[in-house]
This record gives sequence, C-alpha cells and structure tokens, in this order.
Amino acid sequence: MDNDTAMFIREETGKSYASDWLEVDQAMIDAFADTTRDWNFLHVDPEAAASTEFGSTIAHGFLVLSLLAPMRQSLPRPRFPGLRMGVNYGLERVRWVQPVLSGKRIRGRFAIASVAPVHHASSASSCVRECCAARAVSSGAGPPNVLRISTK
Repeated sequence: MDNDTAMFIREETGKSYASDWLEVDQAMIDAFADTTRDWNFLHVDPEAAASTEFGSTIAHGFLVLSLLAPMRQSLPRPRFPGLRMGVNYGLERVRWVQPVLSGKRIRGRFAIASVAPVHHASSASSCVRECCAARAVSSGAGPPNVLRISTK
C-alpha cells in the first residue's frame, strides 16, 4: 500500500459527509411506480393513502434506496487515491424504519467504515465499506423520518 492510500484510509475512516437535500415528490414516486410497475395505492393514490396511518402517499423503499447513488455523488469529499472507477458492490443489511412521505426532503450521511483488500479472478482491488443513513425531514414542524442503511 502506498503512502497516499495509507494516509487517505487513516484520515477518512469514520469521517462523516452529508449529501445535498433531495425532495421526494409525488411526480418522482409516480415515475418510479411506472418504471417498476408497483402501483400500490400507498404510493400512487393520495386520496386513498390519506386515510391510512401514514396520512399521505409514501415513497417506495427501493426508490429511497436507489437515491443513495445521486446523494453519494453530491458529497464534498476527496476521492480514493488511484481510483479508476467505483461500482456498487452490494448491501448486506437494509431496514426501512420509517416511511418517506411524499414531499419530504432527504439527505444521506456517509462514512467509510473500513477498507479491505478484495481479490477477484480478473483483478485485485480494495473494497471500501461505507455506512450511510438517509434522513427525511419536513419543511414544517414535526418529527423527521429516518431510513438507516448500513453495511457492516
């Protein structure tokens, strides 16, 4: 491991970065429903969803999960030294602890949990494991909604 990589790992492991805020509006939810063909009334029918305990339509869990990619791209953090490309290696644990209501804004908070060598048949690389949490907040009063996602 070269000095730049070692210093990056030492300085960045555990440091947290917050993404820009992103509004999850009904148009985004409807477009995701059309793409995935998941037209459950909780997502696409504001009148019917208003009579549920949520009081509103809610974003699909997988929509919120997919928004981690653009949120991660907005982070003001340094690039891993020598990084040629990055790919989504996968998730090990995901839980949606509260819904994201239509019209809420969310942001991701990301931190490098660890860096470990990963050897593939075609190449040797490093695997950067990140922990992240996305938080949705109302523009008015009221408790925030939280989606916690961690890789461990």
